[in-house]
Amino acid sequence: MKSHIVLVDDDSINLKIATNILTKHEISVTPLGSGFELLDYLKSEIPDLILLDIMMPEMDGFEALTKI
Repeated sequence: MKSHIVLVDDDSINLKIATNILTKHEISVTPLGSGFELLDYLKSEIPDLILLDIMMPEMDGFEALTKI
């Protein structure tokens, strides 16, 4: 079974680079651009790991983590 990681970052370049690296190691990746997207995503899916950026506009990583 493939591991499933959710990446959360407001920087699309960071998301692309990390997604490329992880998928080369046969890891399923879901890139998301905000804490709000993460909270919505978690209503229907449970990943093995969440890599969460701290400094994001609107909802930072600490606030997203608290809401999880």
